Amino acid sequence: MKVGILGPRGTYSEIAARTEFGEKTEPVTYPLITDVAEAVEKGEVPIGVVPVESLREGSVGETLDALAWLDVKVKAEIVLKRTQGK
Repeated sequence: MKVGILGPRGTYSEIAARTEFGEKTEPVTYPLITDVAEAVEKGEVPIGVVPVESLREGSVGETLDALAWLDVKVKAEIVLKRTQGK
């Protein structure tokens, strides 16, 4: 299954996508969170995985803006334990 992620490969977005959807996930990387949301909105990918909160930064403003301004919806929350990532 194709899943839009915030790139490059190996990021927490990819780890979260693989955790949720399995190893057969085909990540499609985008340079910006907004690009992921726009790809979902346009139907380029059926699902996007982006960060909503960060331990270091708190709420991710670009994600919140994309959810407010684009026609995309949150379907699930994927919580990664600190040891699952880098």
